[in-house]
Amino acid sequence: MHPDLGNLIQKYDTKNMLDLILRFPDQVQKAIQIGKSSSVAKPTASLKHILVAGMGGSAVTGDLLHDFVTASGTLPCTVVRDYKLPAWTDETVLVVLSSYSGNTEETLSAHQAAVSLGCPCIAFTSGGELYDRARKNGHPVIQIPGGQPPRTALGYLFFPVFEVFLNWGWIRPDLADFDELFGVLESILSENNPQQIENSPAMEIAEFCADRIPVIYSSPQLQTVAVRWKGQICENSKSLAYHNIIPEMNHNEIIGWQRAKDMTLNRKMAVMFLRDKDDHIRVKRRMEITKELIEESGTPTLQIHARGDSLLAKRFSLIYLVDFVSYHLAMKNHEDPTTIKNIDYLKSVLAREEN
Repeated sequence: MHPDLGNLIQKYDTKNMLDLILRFPDQVQKAIQIGKSSSVAKPTASLKHILVAGMGGSAVTGDLLHDFVTASGTLPCTVVRDYKLPAWTDETVLVVLSSYSGNTEETLSAHQAAVSLGCPCIAFTSGGELYDRARKNGHPVIQIPGGQPPRTALGYLFFPVFEVFLNWGWIRPDLADFDELFGVLESILSENNPQQIENSPAMEIAEFCADRIPVIYSSPQLQTVAVRWKGQICENSKSLAYHNIIPEMNHNEIIGWQRAKDMTLNRKMAVMFLRDKDDHIRVKRRMEITKELIEESGTPTLQIHARGDSLLAKRFSLIYLVDFVSYHLAMKNHEDPTTIKNIDYLKSVLAREEN
């Protein structure tokens, strides 16, 4: 470890965020076993849709489930980041409730709505009010280990439900290449562990973003990952970040870059393209042209490629990488990567007003 980084970690990472990041591959292994050992019966009702209700890091579970269920061609899957369920929700819709703490008020509201509509439900949580309410209503609950920031618990939140859906036949077995997944995770870990090396890809990406607003562009296939990158950078690094997808941004947002230099935004922004070798050939070409146009404004760009062949490996190669990137960026910003002052304040104000 570089001595300067060691000093920053000692000063700012007082709650050991780095340790949680380094143990993510172990978390994934434990989470898979939780899913395998669960005995949740497949719903007997004729289901037409899956709704996943969650917020923040818990909602990323829904985004990932959408990707895998869609790739499997089984059921439509929609993610709800809201207090309400869609008006078309009825008893033919399975509502998956994802809340790490079990006390997320939007998710609790969605559960109440699902109960009133007679929807079958399944909850994934470490405890809290959701655990109690789900058990009271006779809904299956898969309890996961608690005690850490929700954004560091994606393995616990995603893989148990992934295993359940795999067992139910809603996710194709060929999409669950765990051997490749663990190989990729171990590679990311070995290349970016600051306890063992002084320079890493994650440090270079963090340096690229330092003192700038990261803008993350991806294909629609990697939108879930782009959302995760934005969220991790915002929460861990205390830096604003934004994302969009190509080709959609080619039909509107791309025009905004024409004035980036005139507005000196080129000095304040850094653009990252998340790439997948299996992106549509026209999306790949659009990314190349978009990159050229952005660079003409004097704004720096960087391309970051997913690793692996399977959907699972490619998604999590980038998901794990941003944990290290956002951590290093937090150190560069002299910020505690664990604390979430603004979120805590917002929740406290809402709680006082409710009472």
